[in-house]
Amino acid sequence: MPIASNSPLSSAVANDTFMDRTVNTDTIGQLGLLNTDPESGETITNTQARINESTLKINPSASYLSSESIALDAIHKRQYFRVAGNGTPVTLATPFNSNPKDGTEIFIVGTDDSLTVTLQQDDSTNGLYLNGDATLFRGAMIHLIYDAVLERYFEVGRNF
Repeated sequence: MPIASNSPLSSAVANDTFMDRTVNTDTIGQLGLLNTDPESGETITNTQARINESTLKINPSASYLSSESIALDAIHKRQYFRVAGNGTPVTLATPFNSNPKDGTEIFIVGTDDSLTVTLQQDDSTNGLYLNGDATLFRGAMIHLIYDAVLERYFEVGRNF
């Protein structure tokens, strides 16, 4: 419905009058969460989920037994963990309790020089593909990325 002299103005009238999703203009058009026009790209189904995915989740410091696993978040694609052994140095053969989203980055830093956490190289399904075992002492950090197709956590880098 076009704007007519002395007619009430609403967002529907203004959008229909000034915007056209099918015409390429320099004007920013009406945005909808279910916009499926090919020119608009992927459908935005949950904006908050996309924001959460892109933020770094900093987890509380934790100590682990050799039989325990680091609990990964299913939402955030960037996660930071501070770890130590629980009363003794530990080796985590299977360091994660679940598989995250494809491309999730994981940062793990050790918090204790004597209660270290060792991550083992393991080229098997859901294992760690590392440049050798990694013993995390205080301040030692390793950066991993998960590849869902290859089902491996790959080492990106470390500071030791």
